[in-house]
Amino acid sequence: MTLDLRPITRQAAQRLSAPFVARTLPRRVVFVHLPKTAGSSVHAFFVPKVGGVRFGQAVMLDDNAPAHRVALARRARYAGGHFGARMLERIGPGAFTFTFLRCPVERLISTWRFTQTHANPALRLPYATLEQALASDDPRVRQAFDNPMTRQLSAAFDLAQASALPRSEWLERSEAALDRFDFVGDCATFAADFAEILDRLALPPPAKTAEANRTDDPHRRNRDPSLSMPPIPAPAAVSRIAAHFLALDQALYAAWQTRRQEEGTR
Repeated sequence: MTLDLRPITRQAAQRLSAPFVARTLPRRVVFVHLPKTAGSSVHAFFVPKVGGVRFGQAVMLDDNAPAHRVALARRARYAGGHFGARMLERIGPGAFTFTFLRCPVERLISTWRFTQTHANPALRLPYATLEQALASDDPRVRQAFDNPMTRQLSAAFDLAQASALPRSEWLERSEAALDRFDFVGDCATFAADFAEILDRLALPPPAKTAEANRTDDPHRRNRDPSLSMPPIPAPAAVSRIAAHFLALDQALYAAWQTRRQEEGTR
């Protein structure tokens, strides 16, 4: 039997580094990364700021993170990842919490193009077109495309966990969840919104906002360069053929945009 000492050494490194990291990031920060919402750019700023992941001050996790990783995230200066409301309740108290939303049609298209050009063949969906994928009953398709913003904000990114909550409650709960964040940004105005987040944290902005791991970047770190971007229908057609996969997210995004505009004119 081999004893895994990594959790123990990471905890020790976290305790030793805490006084130094607090100088560069005075407040704990928790980022809920909804898929394809510029999360890699957010991580690219905060993770190096706290010395990377090796000192336990930057923790990436998901809905299925083990207990020792959750404990690390509670104390880490920066925690982020594809996790939902339940995990946020465990690691968010006392931290500055934020997330970004994105136009659901744009997000779905980006997910399809990202998945189908991934360097790992096991992550690509076995369908020639987006229409074929959406017409299937494949659980991998549902995990990738089925209203991930409302699903993640209301319960969990993991579809199996989120399904424990009635689908009829996803929208209402996700709207309530947005009210509990310290900041909610829009990918359409990412640079300005990210600058506001840094201002609220009293952090100097970077000389240039990084655009890390963009779906259409030919040098994306997890892209197979031999694969071309798959063709997609026009956005209006995507809205029609993917209506079931978009309806809740579209309602959430529209309601949030309306409220943001109203608050901005007061």
